[in-house]
Amino acid sequence: LDWRALVFNFALALVTAVLFGLVPAIQASNPELATTLKDEGGAVSATTAQGRLRQVLALAQLALALTLLTAAGLFARSLGNLQNVDLGFNAEHVLTFDLMPMLIGYTPERTQTLFRDVEARLEAVPGVVRAATVMALPLAGSNSMTNISIEGYIAAPDEELNTHLNNVSPGYFDAMGIRRIAGRDFEDRDRDKAPKVAIVDQAFARKWLKGENPIGRHIAFGAGKDTKYDIEIVGMVADQKTDDLRTAAYEFVYTPTAQAKGNLSATFVVRTRGDENALGNSVRQVVHDLDPNLPIRDMKSMAVRKAATMGDDRLISILTAAFGVLATILAALGLYAVLAFTVAQRTKEIGIRMALGATEGGVTNLVLRGMLRVMIGGIAIGLIGAFGIGRWAESLLFGLNGFDPVVIISAVALLSAVAFAAAMLPARRAARTDPLTALRQ
Repeated sequence: LDWRALVFNFALALVTAVLFGLVPAIQASNPELATTLKDEGGAVSATTAQGRLRQVLALAQLALALTLLTAAGLFARSLGNLQNVDLGFNAEHVLTFDLMPMLIGYTPERTQTLFRDVEARLEAVPGVVRAATVMALPLAGSNSMTNISIEGYIAAPDEELNTHLNNVSPGYFDAMGIRRIAGRDFEDRDRDKAPKVAIVDQAFARKWLKGENPIGRHIAFGAGKDTKYDIEIVGMVADQKTDDLRTAAYEFVYTPTAQAKGNLSATFVVRTRGDENALGNSVRQVVHDLDPNLPIRDMKSMAVRKAATMGDDRLISILTAAFGVLATILAALGLYAVLAFTVAQRTKEIGIRMALGATEGGVTNLVLRGMLRVMIGGIAIGLIGAFGIGRWAESLLFGLNGFDPVVIISAVALLSAVAFAAAMLPARRAARTDPLTALRQ
């Protein structure tokens, strides 16, 4: 906590209390003497203007509450849409960590051998389904792009064929739960000396191949007249989210780690049958047995990485929900206070009504009608505020627009129920007024 923030909030609360306390104090210091002396009950009667001011304040509270409840509903639905977005892979039961052998002097050849040994030993750990490596892990904030040429594709003038590139080991797509659409996965035979192969995603096929089957097509890195199309596409996988949950899938070319030059670090992906977080000690032991000096970095589950990409959305949703709930509680208290005070002022009137034959139901309806006028006005103004905040927040939402009927109707229904509940207690108290007691005042 920052002391400046605490001092600011304390000062703001103090100033607010003083300012709002001065208004009724000033009003009480200048009473209408004639009205006061004529009042048989001996109490200072509120003027019509004061009664209207109280109703306006209660109305404003309801309007603000509806605006904030709408914002809370919009961000809650947006967060729900993000949580349910199709990642293109299965983030559950996956543990990830980085190994950087270059930090302790490993050569590229020794690095590749180490990675294969770590993969093999991890797959021997009980509960591990698959282990593999990847150069740029999805949702980890790393990406690589390259210029390519596609056999048979005639580029437009000044068109650059840029695509995202990733290096993965055999079994990576199974470890991540990425669906294979066509062709095969990388295999152990796809080594440095073997024919060059690649796997593309559906976005690549849609953009560059007009949705045709890419299997058997050839590509090359770079461009120019002397380009040699020496990389064969052997598989196609489903699209995946890579940067964040909002961004559409990129076009990707995947190449085998063994055919990539100079890979001195990698991220390991380990799929388990149970709790991936319980695998941490086993991972450390495997790496330590191979090289005690090898550092392990950034060990996290994919579920944690996914949650991290929604951190801002979750924070906004929690804050708006908290503000909405607080505003609704304050509106309920304000409405209750206004109605309770009004009922107390009208005790004689209610007693006379009941002495002349008014029923408990009639008195209850009398009080609720006063609440209904305030509630309708507050909701009407609140709908304007809800529309405004919806338009403002539209760029922050995912999967819905700023004026969502479900959210609006739910907010109005919730606020109406709270307002009705707040009004029922003074209404019931008024209905149980004893006419004789009221007339004696």
